Amino acid sequence: NGEPQTLDVSDSNLICSAGTGAQWFDKRSWPKNTPKFDDIHSDQITQIKFSKQNNNIVYTGGLDELICELNINETDPDEIVTGCLNNNSPIQKMGFCGQNNDSLWTIGHGESLNVWSTSNEMNSIISLPDPRSNLAAQSARSIDYIVDCHYVAKDDILLALCGSFDGTLLLTSLEYNDDQGAVLRPLYTMTGHEAVVRCMDYNTRNNAIVTGGEDASIVLWGFSSINDVSVASTVSNQT
Repeated sequence: NGEPQTLDVSDSNLICSAGTGAQWFDKRSWPKNTPKFDDIHSDQITQIKFSKQNNNIVYTGGLDELICELNINETDPDEIVTGCLNNNSPIQKMGFCGQNNDSLWTIGHGESLNVWSTSNEMNSIISLPDPRSNLAAQSARSIDYIVDCHYVAKDDILLALCGSFDGTLLLTSLEYNDDQGAVLRPLYTMTGHEAVVRCMDYNTRNNAIVTGGEDASIVLWGFSSINDVSVASTVSNQT
């Protein structure tokens, strides 16, 4: 019931959200569905992810600034939520990181970047309320927003793609040092768009990043290493 806002798929299940609740389906008996649980959040759910370690565990993030851990084996609405955290900002995007995929990264509406542990008890690992000013000082250019993040398992590194309103992109990595604590370190400035970039995807196998922006362009970026990125091709859609 309601318009689905976000979804995710595991080996056997599909889960989607509508409003403040969630509904999941067993792909083996599609389209038969299991019960829908309402009011998991007090506002719109924006992100939903199956755990990489346990297909019965799901994480949701919403405009109410909360991250909830759900056990979809539970049938009692009062028992389905097994953990909850306050992100201190409405959640835009969310994904897994860490060598065991036991951590969650979140991007907040105020361009905050947080990393949370999901093993044992959920708790905060890293909190960057607004990394843009620090990045601007390091790269000598304005940084206006975070496009997306991607965890590169083989390098054990969390990449954050940041952007300026003119379309310039800055590829960064999340690092920790004793002097500054957690920081985003600039890796490479990427010029190929002419307006705000809205989305990105990373292909580890082919060493490529794909971005799409408000300039109606899709840009494929090829690189030999994380520190050496260049435009491989650009496709423009003028419709």
